[in-house]
Amino acid sequence: MSFLLLNWKLIVIGVLVAATGLMTNLYVGKRDELIAFTAQVKQAGEAQKVETQKREVQFKETLKVIKDQYETTIPEIRANAVTNYLAAHSVRNPSPRSRPVPKTSRSVQVDDSAKLECVPDGAFIENAAEDALKLEAWQEWARLNGVPVE
Repeated sequence: MSFLLLNWKLIVIGVLVAATGLMTNLYVGKRDELIAFTAQVKQAGEAQKVETQKREVQFKETLKVIKDQYETTIPEIRANAVTNYLAAHSVRNPSPRSRPVPKTSRSVQVDDSAKLECVPDGAFIENAAEDALKLEAWQEWARLNGVPVE
């Protein structure tokens, strides 16, 4: 015990040297890990950059294809929009009533007159057809680029 009390300065120096050695060893290990991690991040960044460039090229090519297809289809869609609308929404061969209207009280009135068809303006129908084509073109672009569209 007297040896420790007489040489306490040497013991403190020894403990400090051991602690410094331990901390240096830990620092070097963590520094090496940080260097390796930095290299991995840089490599992943470069790979992502290449992937992003490929994706952008694909997006631009797909957009060009869809835009060209849209521009070649739009005149035909606008030209046939009114005819297609009227063909799809016209009343075909209205059948006469198979049963007579039952007798009702005087408070209830039955309108047996011919129903007027609601036919929108031709420009409205053409614009609606163009909007539908735009939606279809967007969905095609999204499908080609892997965007989930239902």
